[in-house]
Amino acid sequence: MFNNAAERIRTGEVILSYVNGLKEPDEDGKYTVMLLLPQSDKDTYRDFEQTAKAAYEQAVNKAWGGQRPQFDMMSFMHNGNGVKPKTGLPYGAECKGHWVINVSTYRKPPMLDLTDHGRQLLPEDLYSGIYARVTLTLKGYKNQGGIGIRVQLDNILKVRDGERLDGGPAAEDDFADILASVTPSTQAAAPAINPLTGQPM
Repeated sequence: MFNNAAERIRTGEVILSYVNGLKEPDEDGKYTVMLLLPQSDKDTYRDFEQTAKAAYEQAVNKAWGGQRPQFDMMSFMHNGNGVKPKTGLPYGAECKGHWVINVSTYRKPPMLDLTDHGRQLLPEDLYSGIYARVTLTLKGYKNQGGIGIRVQLDNILKVRDGERLDGGPAAEDDFADILASVTPSTQAAAPAINPLTGQPM
């Protein structure tokens, strides 16, 4: 059961992008991924607003020594129709119509596959474009870079496949007709092995 703490959120459907950051940690030891939240998902956006406010209140005493700094509590969420805050360059076409949220964790996040009875996703199962729901924890911080609220990735649930954002075709699509033609009845039966000699019978 989802632990519905005030500083935690379980999103609606998002698209995962830059998933290579989930396969191996970066130089800081963090696993990272970009979430694309449809701007039409007003419910999840409101949940983010409420969760950010709760994280702010927690941080007043825990991180900021009783101070109540003034800043945009939603600064972790960027408009995919605009430009990247660090470079000023436009976001890619896949970000249009979405909120862009970069999330990270020092713990390799558990990743389950709803389309396969909750099986644990393997690194090779991941590609940019997967639809997922994720759980996140929002925390206030204060460091040399300033004050704000960061988004920690907790867990991932793949809910369905999506269009690949890396431009590469899926192997399942390239060979779908061949795979469909190979059934147990058309495959050659393996010869029985003599348990004494180890040779085919």
